[in-house]
Amino acid sequence: MKYYLGLDVGGTNLVAGVVDENYTILSKERLVTNVSRSIDEIASDMAEVSRQAVRSAGFELRDVSSWGIGMPSCINPKTNLLVHSNNFGWKNVPVYDYLAKYLTIPTYIANDANCAVYGEVLAGVAKDYTDAIMLTLGTGVGGGIVIDKKIYSGYDTMGAELGHTKLVYNGIRCTCGQKGCLESYCSSTALIRQT
Repeated sequence: MKYYLGLDVGGTNLVAGVVDENYTILSKERLVTNVSRSIDEIASDMAEVSRQAVRSAGFELRDVSSWGIGMPSCINPKTNLLVHSNNFGWKNVPVYDYLAKYLTIPTYIANDANCAVYGEVLAGVAKDYTDAIMLTLGTGVGGGIVIDKKIYSGYDTMGAELGHTKLVYNGIRCTCGQKGCLESYCSSTALIRQT
């Protein structure tokens, strides 16, 4: 049987889990993200929470086939650079290089909302469908699209970044620098600020 390590990198929490080849969740661990720290400190915590998940599942790292990471960001698949992440304030970061210091297993990084919708098509509520759309609400607002069981990433991998759709002309300033984005009104961060 094969085992896989997954990591959801959020603006609030880092959540890691181990699944088997049937998508059964075997363990889940969590750490607070604390986005104000350096990329190296966050990468270290990403590796640590992932190692904790492997230990909780009763395995060693050598038992895991690969590490899949979903991040609230645009990842260039040709250069493996994290092009931009509003939640972290990172631009053109070689995130693979930082992570390779800590874990040396095959690693795949993609936009978190794309990972979420793809997971639902593979093993979740959309497993009986070939096409799906998902809106993710958290520290930010993201979106993912799957067409014919393939992630649709669109131009510059930003095909479903719905959080930066303009909702209000000249509205609240968003973390991306623009005004009136959906994320400025509908993310959990925005809702907390408004209450």
